[in-house]
Amino acid sequence: MPSDRARAILQADAVFHGLLGALLLLGSWNALYEALQLPRLQPALFAQLGATAVLAYAFVLWTAAGDARLTVRLALAAALANGVALLLLLAWLVGRWEALRENWGVGGFGKGLLIVLALVLAGLTVAQAWIVLHARGERQPAARLAG
Repeated sequence: MPSDRARAILQADAVFHGLLGALLLLGSWNALYEALQLPRLQPALFAQLGATAVLAYAFVLWTAAGDARLTVRLALAAALANGVALLLLLAWLVGRWEALRENWGVGGFGKGLLIVLALVLAGLTVAQAWIVLHARGERQPAARLAG
């Protein structure tokens, strides 16, 4: 497996989740959320507590990305986490598109940010699945030769 490519993918995910965690950590800064046209987090405490887990996840992605023994397992876990997050986000975007504005005050820019978020999650999920599938493809020919 091209470990440099896998490391770059996992570290890109770490940066993405680091930024997302920082945004959630700033959940009590209503002016920021209003400027981004995103709903205010009520109560902000839960978003901030969740932010600590997201930031820890980003740290693990960044630091463990260089460990060849962990790369495939980490990529699998990240692909699953990002895939589930993508499905949840798509359910909200598709199922509650109008309610986002009417009930939660999400403006056009905020909806655009959520769409970009979904696209990034989709890209990361595919890239991390590629890492896992590519690693399995490399191991299978070696297993056939050994058997």
